[in-house]
Amino acid sequence: MDGNKNIKVKILKVFRDINNYSIIYEPEQEIEFEAQRAEKMVLLGLAKKTGEEDAIDEFDLKLHWQKVVEQVKNVSDVELLNNSLEIEQAGKTPRNSVIKAIEKRLAELHD
Repeated sequence: MDGNKNIKVKILKVFRDINNYSIIYEPEQEIEFEAQRAEKMVLLGLAKKTGEEDAIDEFDLKLHWQKVVEQVKNVSDVELLNNSLEIEQAGKTPRNSVIKAIEKRLAELHD
């Protein structure tokens, strides 16, 4: 083995294997992948790391800013975060703390 760590992920959306199109991954499957590949799948919203059961895929921007900031920490859906950031920035009174929390979470998911 080349020393690369493997990570077990839970599939969220149907997709084909990038290296072998005859392999189709189905939601709820739990599969182990090389760390870099697993991280990319998580970033694309195709899977989540097992053990991330607290991850949420939606939150309400109408909530108090502290509640939103707390919920953002558990969001793994990059598209949801980007859309929420746009909505918050376009609002009548954008909340700087919410914007910073979303930007921070996007940076964490990007790394």
